Amino acid sequence: MTIFNWFLGVLWLIPAQIMGHVLKNKSFSIKYSWLHRWCVFFIKANKIPFKVVGKHHFSQDTVFYACNHQSFIDPILITAAIPFPMTYISKAENNKLPVVRLWAKNIEMIAFDRADFNENVAMLRSAARKLQEGRSILIFPEGTRSKTDQLLPFKVGALLPATLAKVPIVPVALINADLLNQRTKIKREIVVSIGEPILPHEYKGLSHQQLSDLVFDKIIKLRN
Repeated sequence: MTIFNWFLGVLWLIPAQIMGHVLKNKSFSIKYSWLHRWCVFFIKANKIPFKVVGKHHFSQDTVFYACNHQSFIDPILITAAIPFPMTYISKAENNKLPVVRLWAKNIEMIAFDRADFNENVAMLRSAARKLQEGRSILIFPEGTRSKTDQLLPFKVGALLPATLAKVPIVPVALINADLLNQRTKIKREIVVSIGEPILPHEYKGLSHQQLSDLVFDKIIKLRN
């Protein structure tokens, strides 16, 4: 993104902050719908070449999305790509950011301190509970941005909420989003590729590592 885009990005946070307060007492679906539209607008206004593939895999059912992590605006890309209400699992540091803090509360983001074992356990339980209550969730299993086109190893146990709640796991691949880390004009298309859901009976009996490897491989295939 260019310096000009960065400047506009800051300006476009203003309506997001205002609407965050206006919508705070509205239903989850209304808040997510507005956020989805704002993310789509943000991408178009910044003239980011963007495409979503695999839309036929979308479902209004409760699912657990697992996506690779490349850039600082990946949540915007994913929210723009997925029209159905969901929330995120994210590091606690994000709750300190202006606007993000407000919207994290609005969409019930599950934040935790990655260095605290007890918070990790609480996060997994909270995520499983939300899935059981019907709330779709997205996690970045790498735990941090790779900042490149290569995937980092997944955190073993990152997919545990899905297995506890017995919901489908949907692999999601970000392609070329690492280019957004450069302050230059984006010349290649940023792609969000939605994979075929892995149903509970398909991963039943797999160890945490085996399931992690399965989802990792599916995301790699979506990127090829």
